[in-house]
Parts: sequence; structure tokens; C-alpha cells
Amino acid sequence: MSSKNDGQQTVVNHIYGFQFNGCQITNPTFQTIMPNDVSTDCPETKNNPAQEAEQNESGIIPASLRTTEAERVLERLRSAGIVDSRWQPVGLSNAEKGVLASLLADRLDIGCLWQTFGDLWRMKPETLRTACNKGMEQKRTGEFLERVKRSL
Repeated sequence: MSSKNDGQQTVVNHIYGFQFNGCQITNPTFQTIMPNDVSTDCPETKNNPAQEAEQNESGIIPASLRTTEAERVLERLRSAGIVDSRWQPVGLSNAEKGVLASLLADRLDIGCLWQTFGDLWRMKPETLRTACNKGMEQKRTGEFLERVKRSL
């Protein structure tokens, strides 16, 4: 007899300690268990791996980046040399890419920003999210934020 989970690997995440309201609790351990196929909260981005690779290779632009407002933003960012005509970053560090993804998601109301831009830029969504967090801690990010805001 086979179950519906045959061949799937379970992902286990451990979270050690947390902090809230100025109190730090260092000893508790939380565990979350997710089936391997649950990789995102964005159902519209769930595809089979072959389809994802095909979309990435063909350079398909997500619908959220094909709106009138998105096209206006793209032209401004392209003129500033931040992205090219296919939304690909031009000479940006991973931290800058993460910050840019966050700014664009806010501006264009993109809900699944890490998945959307990770797929578009051929990066793991988690890598992009982590890079954004690190970028927000860097002093030079302020200059990049100003550069992007000026172009928008």
C-alpha cells in the first residue's frame, strides 16, 4: 500500500529562542514540520520544477510586473541604470537586490515578493530575503535607497 506522501521528503525547521516586548527568552525550542512540496505561501507561483526552469530560461515577466504602473517604474529604473529592460538588476549586490525587491513590492503591491523576484532574478527566495535583511543593516544601503527613490 502506498501513501500520498511516498517519495516526498519532510522539511524540519528548528527555531531556538525568541524575543518580544524587550524580553529575551533563550531556552525554548520550537519545531515546524512541512512537507517538501509546501515551499511558498503563494499558490500562484507553485509550479512543477520543469515548468519553473522553463519559465526562468525563457525570461517570462510576472503579471505583477506587466501593469501600466510597473512599466512606468521599469522605465525610470532602467534610465537610472538600476535594472535593464527585462527587470534584471545591473551591477547590484545581493543586498541591493533584496532592498530593491522590497521597495518594488511596496510600490507595486506585490504580495509574494521574495518568490516573485527570486524567480525573476534566478535566486532562491530565502537568499534574497536574507540579503535584504543584511542590506538594511549596512550604511551604504542608505545611498542606494536614495538612488532608487530619486529615480522613482
